[in-house]
This record gives sequence, C-alpha cells and structure tokens, in this order.
Amino acid sequence: MPWKDFGVYLITGGLGGLGRIFAKEIAKKVASPTLILVGRNGAFSDDDAIEGATVIFEQVDIADQNAVTA
Repeated sequence: MPWKDFGVYLITGGLGGLGRIFAKEIAKKVASPTLILVGRNGAFSDDDAIEGATVIFEQVDIADQNAVTA
C-alpha cells in the first residue's frame, strides 16, 4: 500500500470526484492522515469532512506559479 499512518498527502483537484475518492480511500486505509486538498474552485465545508483525517483545503490554481508560491 502506498499510504502510511500519519502521512501527509497533497491531492490536486481535491474536491472533484477523483480527489474525493482518493481522500476517502487514504483516510479509510491509514491512521490519522493529513490530507491537503487543492482546487481552483469550491470551498471546503463540514459536509466535506473525512472521518479520521485532518483536512486542509486551499483554493488555488496550481497552473499559476505566482498563486502557488503565495
């Protein structure tokens, strides 16, 4: 399994369909992961919470180098 207990994972497109699938799968398989979800659109809400994980959401376009640097 590529994921480890207490690991930190950056998921681009984090609130999209595949991003959510990966986030939930990681949280289901390991203990206390930190998931950093990055997306151009949307906002993270309580409805997006993933049990067993610390979730950080950043709204940024990763194709924009200045935005990523900031």
